[in-house]
Amino acid sequence: MAEKREISNHYTAMATAWINNREELRHLKDATIVYLESDHRKKSKRRKVFGLCEKVQDKNKWAIPADFTITFYKPHMEMLTEWQQEIVVYHELLHVGFSGEDEPMSTVPHDIEDFRMVIDMF
Repeated sequence: MAEKREISNHYTAMATAWINNREELRHLKDATIVYLESDHRKKSKRRKVFGLCEKVQDKNKWAIPADFTITFYKPHMEMLTEWQQEIVVYHELLHVGFSGEDEPMSTVPHDIEDFRMVIDMF
């Protein structure tokens, strides 16, 4: 069966709240991000993938008028509590490489600072 993705108002609302309330994410107010929910059970290296941040390639902007997409994988996300889902959303937002200036946009890989910020939330 083919993967089905839909725009998610649920995750859009969560992300908007994070961006509006966290200083380290405020620069994302000017980024165009589409939040999607997938019915796919995505795995990477035999581990469940809960979310994936991707930069929209220029050749695809005619179909996806955004700078980034963040896809959340419903079969894995629905196993989490609401707070755990919030943390996944926050974590994925940390992958958005957008300064709002003339610097090129990109996704930001995992690093120790990323995990430190998530851990500090508790």
